[in-house]
Amino acid sequence: MTKDALAGTKPFTVEEVLRDDHLKPGKIVYTVKNYGRSPGWVTSQWANAKIVSVINGLDDKPDYFSGKGSMAIPKCDDFLEPESDLKNEIFVSSDDIDTVASGTSFLYVYGIITYRDVWNKTHDTRFCFYWHAPQSGDLNPLGWYAEGPVGYSRQT
Repeated sequence: MTKDALAGTKPFTVEEVLRDDHLKPGKIVYTVKNYGRSPGWVTSQWANAKIVSVINGLDDKPDYFSGKGSMAIPKCDDFLEPESDLKNEIFVSSDDIDTVASGTSFLYVYGIITYRDVWNKTHDTRFCFYWHAPQSGDLNPLGWYAEGPVGYSRQT
């Protein structure tokens, strides 16, 4: 996924590609989707973009609700019918992204979404994704990969 696809902006110029701007996410859009067969209500959500110096460099336990790249909507009651979704944005400064594009650091986006079902039971979904910016000789494609320590991804 390119910065263009993430931000919905104009195509890159030759100069932007030569500066590796196409490898820099900047604005990250994530989607909360109801995959169930009944409606649900999103009661809170939180996401954080964290840049680390080593691959898999996240703490063993998620550090929710802190960090300069964090976005929180602590109390909401968004109704989601089956197969509907809700888009959210999180931003990472271009200064922070430069080291990710060059391969000297690594970007993770992780978060937690809590929701209640039609029987008023509370659930949560935790997610973690890694932004892969291929370096010379790397055959893995550019994009987001579901990856991170065990406690970062789960559904209840």
